[in-house]
Amino acid sequence: MKREYEDPTTGRRMSIEYCFDDDILTVTRMDGEEVEVEVYDDPFESHQMPGEIVFEMLVNERDPAFVEVLPKNLLELVEENHEVTLQGRLRKFYEDREYEKYQGWICQGLDCKVNFVAQAVTGLFYEEFVDEESGDFVELMPISSKGVGQDYDYEDEQQWIGVDAGQGNGPVYELFTSNAYSQAYPSLDAFLEDLRPEQE
Repeated sequence: MKREYEDPTTGRRMSIEYCFDDDILTVTRMDGEEVEVEVYDDPFESHQMPGEIVFEMLVNERDPAFVEVLPKNLLELVEENHEVTLQGRLRKFYEDREYEKYQGWICQGLDCKVNFVAQAVTGLFYEEFVDEESGDFVELMPISSKGVGQDYDYEDEQQWIGVDAGQGNGPVYELFTSNAYSQAYPSLDAFLEDLRPEQE
């Protein structure tokens, strides 16, 4: 998992990265040619918490002057971390970096703010989903988290917006930690058409 940030006023940059395989968390701060790297070889030892939790903590506690810089290689991250090969309209969404346009918009039908680079999207995701009628396992992956609450500032850790990676253009589903899912939109395009900028 990796998140990158920039201070638009000063040009300072920083990144926060966590490697599951090595259990190493790295914070890199860049100010011109000056680079400062902070490495946590064992986040649990240093913070008494698992690395992915420390990662989220550092993301949430970063200097508010820094705004997120969306990754150019989100397609690569999604395919690698979810072990899928996207196709059709869904692949185009990532290849053309449409997520940059819609990032942080409000999904009217689900009453939430979208985050296409949330931890569940770019990191490891372990939830399983079951078809209620057949009882069969269904492979679904998140494409966005759901920011909820009065100001949409709380990221619900029990629900996501997802798709079947084998389908090129939807449907788009609500995903729940209870192994349940429900269709929210018939297609990816229908989902995107329902998004509106937070401030209009």
